[in-house]
Amino acid sequence: MASAKQTLGLIDAQDGMLDAAILDVNLGDGDMVYPVADRLATLDVPYLFATGNMRVGLEPAYRDRPRLEKRILDEELLRAVEILIADRASHDAGSAGHRPHGVT
Repeated sequence: MASAKQTLGLIDAQDGMLDAAILDVNLGDGDMVYPVADRLATLDVPYLFATGNMRVGLEPAYRDRPRLEKRILDEELLRAVEILIADRASHDAGSAGHRPHGVT
């Protein structure tokens, strides 16, 4: 996405149809993704940060969010998406959470 504002517009257009999201912290030109993370949190959409910016760990509101550090291997990305979607499915089902085989 080019900006947080554009991304927020796309989220609103999805009308609750998002399963999960992967967010790059620094969108360029000083635009940060934190407003997008906040909107996803209010919608109960699981997300993680994909970043080379370690400052994400210093922001108190986002310190406990999962993240992948760049350079991200394909296998890491697939596993992370699988976990996010499994967490969403277990949350939607109201269960304690069943994760796909091999995911912890």
